Amino acid sequence: MNFPMYYELRIIEHYKNGEFVWGKYLLNNAEYTSKLTGEVFKAHDLEKEYERGYFTWRMNLNGNMGHHYIIKMVFETTNWEIIEYHSVCH
Repeated sequence: MNFPMYYELRIIEHYKNGEFVWGKYLLNNAEYTSKLTGEVFKAHDLEKEYERGYFTWRMNLNGNMGHHYIIKMVFETTNWEIIEYHSVCH
């Protein structure tokens, strides 16, 4: 996939006593293009970050050739290692 050139990003962050607790990042109206097939995917992404060191990324991709992917990745933020990955194709 190629990274989208245009998208809307909405950021919500929560702090307690001046310390970061969590963040939610909503990516809308993004388009990704498959490097293999040229299929263009409209995407909605939801990313969440927590003070305890986890980052969750959920993607919902709908392609112009009929493919639909739902992807979830969880990263441990100390070294950005993927600790969970799940995807479904319809």
